Amino acid sequence: WAALSHPDDLEESDRLLEEHFAGKTDYYEYEARMKHKDGRWIWVHDRGKVIERDSEGRAVRMYGTHADITVKKDLEEKIRELAIRDPLTGIYNRRYLFERLEGIRAECGRKGRSFCVSIFDIDHFKAINDTYGHIAGDVVLKEFAGLVASMVRTYDLVGRFGGEEFIVVSPDSSGQDIAGMTERILDKVRRTVFAHEKQKMRFTFSGGIACSNEVSGDPPSVEELLALADKRLYEAKAEGRDRCKWT
Repeated sequence: WAALSHPDDLEESDRLLEEHFAGKTDYYEYEARMKHKDGRWIWVHDRGKVIERDSEGRAVRMYGTHADITVKKDLEEKIRELAIRDPLTGIYNRRYLFERLEGIRAECGRKGRSFCVSIFDIDHFKAINDTYGHIAGDVVLKEFAGLVASMVRTYDLVGRFGGEEFIVVSPDSSGQDIAGMTERILDKVRRTVFAHEKQKMRFTFSGGIACSNEVSGDPPSVEELLALADKRLYEAKAEGRDRCKWT
């Protein structure tokens, strides 16, 4: 069992087994990954019950079953992905991003680390829709989302905030770090020609960045952080767009 079990699941499996051996639970039950004979990992629903104990109450014999539930787990993962992804762009949706943001806020508060939130807004997006059509506008949203996701760090979170607004959550970061990253994204967008059918489109975006060490609270308030990022976004727009404010 130990040799075939996934190392990330073995500790919890052992804990549940020990609870059952100690008589704290009526039976043992766990969903874990096991190594298949062909080398791949499969999901197994493992159930068992001690059916014999010695004179001192120690477990001697146990009976149980292993059921392959890999297909069920794959379907669950697909359903979960549909629930947390924006259907148009494929990046995270607003609800999931806010859930993760609360977790990052709490973790960074415990560890005394800073995190940043960036809000990006595509400049003059209505004009893109009016000039090229709504399908072209959808292409712009998808392409922009993919570009941003490809240029942030692997552990940053990218999501659609709503409409043509996007949000990036950057754990363990400073405003200066994220401002530098955003400037690279701004430059990439300026130099990119986005195509739909025979139409060639160029656009820019504006952004606002706020970091947790700038707002009150321990851990800091997510609402205040987002309000500060949004305020800086509109300052960037007022100053001529195609830029990002972080101070």
